[in-house]
Amino acid sequence: MRQRWRAQQPTCLHGHPFPQNLFHNSSGYAQCRACFRKSKRAWASKHPDRRPRRRTYIPAAPDPIAIDRAVGGGGRG
Repeated sequence: MRQRWRAQQPTCLHGHPFPQNLFHNSSGYAQCRACFRKSKRAWASKHPDRRPRRRTYIPAAPDPIAIDRAVGGGGRG
């Protein structure tokens, strides 16, 4: 039976050295940073539609009709 991985060992299961690659995820578990990045890249390559899209800034253009209504008092009342 294979020995379970623990942070006390000198390397992770894939041979990355500790403590250079040791970090704790948001749940508090110790993980290997190199293995975590590798698995994230593999997941992202399989799910290209799930990646966050970069938002682009589009400046607002003034609406001439709205300006005419506001200046001329063309509203109700």
